[in-house]
Amino acid sequence: MTVAHVLMPERGVFVCRISEERAFAPGDDCLVELEYGRDLGKIQEIAQLRPQDMAQGRLPSFRVLRKQTPEDAAKAKANEAIAQKAATAFLDTVNSDSQKIKIIHARFSLNRNRLFIRYCAQNQLNLRGYLKPIEREYHTRIDLWQVGVRDAAAMIGCMGICGRPACCCTWQRKFLHVNLKMAKHQDISLNPNTVNGCCGRLKCCLRFEDDPKE
Repeated sequence: MTVAHVLMPERGVFVCRISEERAFAPGDDCLVELEYGRDLGKIQEIAQLRPQDMAQGRLPSFRVLRKQTPEDAAKAKANEAIAQKAATAFLDTVNSDSQKIKIIHARFSLNRNRLFIRYCAQNQLNLRGYLKPIEREYHTRIDLWQVGVRDAAAMIGCMGICGRPACCCTWQRKFLHVNLKMAKHQDISLNPNTVNGCCGRLKCCLRFEDDPKE
């Protein structure tokens, strides 16, 4: 069975079945069917499901329906303004209770049956009680997550000191532990302007270039 690894705007990657009769390639924008309905994503990789997974019945429940059409893109564009309006209403309600947050990412799924909101806050907050009025007004369900500064930088987008988009904005999916010893091994200045990335934390690439055996 042929499957595709599909990247969603929230940086999650889903394994989806694809039809043998349709031609797909990495980089294609596509329409997928997930547990909450239809949405748009981007194909990262196409592979064959492992025989042991097929033998054990581990078949993907999600699927790629087709490539994205101009109509899909236009609908997603129209959803952006509505998502921003809903996110602003949510932000105003929360901040009026002195629980200050900053919304990093807000969007609707293609058919507006799911609203995704990602936000940053200095403290851990429980904001579930603020969702019901927004869900009722927009006839949707809200997928709400508090994210850290690294995830926020990845969603917003930033450039590395190398002059290229930061790794977290392109291919990197997990944030591994990084420490100052890695900079010392590479004789890199410990000046924060040198070792810190756009997120204000130690650069992920310190780990990529580190060889503690040297």
